[in-house]
Amino acid sequence: TSEGSDVAWINSAYTSWRSTFGVSYDGSLYGTYAPTSSGAYHPEMTTLFMENTNGATDSASGIRYETSNGTNTQRSYMGSVATASGYTPAMVFGQQTGATAYNERMRIDASGYVGIGTTAPTTTLDMSAKTDAVRLPSGTTAQRPTASEGMIRYNTDTKATEVYQGINAGWGGVPSQISKVDLTGQTAAIAKTTMFTPTTSGMYQFCMYVGITTVGTSGNLNALIGYEHENGDTTKQSQILSIGITNSSGAGGGCSAFYVKAGTAVGYVTVLTGTAGALVYTLHIRAHRLD
Repeated sequence: TSEGSDVAWINSAYTSWRSTFGVSYDGSLYGTYAPTSSGAYHPEMTTLFMENTNGATDSASGIRYETSNGTNTQRSYMGSVATASGYTPAMVFGQQTGATAYNERMRIDASGYVGIGTTAPTTTLDMSAKTDAVRLPSGTTAQRPTASEGMIRYNTDTKATEVYQGINAGWGGVPSQISKVDLTGQTAAIAKTTMFTPTTSGMYQFCMYVGITTVGTSGNLNALIGYEHENGDTTKQSQILSIGITNSSGAGGGCSAFYVKAGTAVGYVTVLTGTAGALVYTLHIRAHRLD
């Protein structure tokens, strides 16, 4: 070649490397790779050069790959697409999706934004066109990485998403709903009914809402959460709200937070005082892990 030591070669002699194309060079001719430069338009490296001189926005050059499963030929590609101005193209990655169809899967635009499922990303990582979910790194408390502000992961011990926050220099849980209750047409007191059993001790918030749909004769309806405190009190019950059952527009709600011991059932209770009469009520509960 013009530089004297670069070699392009095609090799079909090796059974494990059939029809292989490669580029080799004398390393003394080039420097080492640098991730950024203001003095060159590409880094020091061996390159496979593809050029499209069309001169129009959205003209592209790239590499197409083909393989086969024995029944169908399968193709994928990556390429560089010309943008309307400046020196930075978009990078695109796509796959064949049918006998005569393909679809772009990922794009890095001229701003460095990465789009998965979208050709017009508007943030550093844009997956807004997808409808499934993002799977976070997950592990035990002992497997937490060396912390840095803004890290997020799923803790398999606490069964909760956690974030490392600089304000308290520590890992903290993202409040998440872990249980809920929605009961209608209730006419009597409810004995303790288990909602969930935590696998680790921690701080939980319980919010309860009661609505009187048919008034009773007299008295009050009290809604409570039953749990075991870390001191081993197995009969701990905390009232969250009390509402008069004779109030035709009766409705009320409240929230409280408790530190709950691991391995012990958490449940809800309603207690009626006075004469219920023809009382009918609804009960709604939401439980959240706070740490």
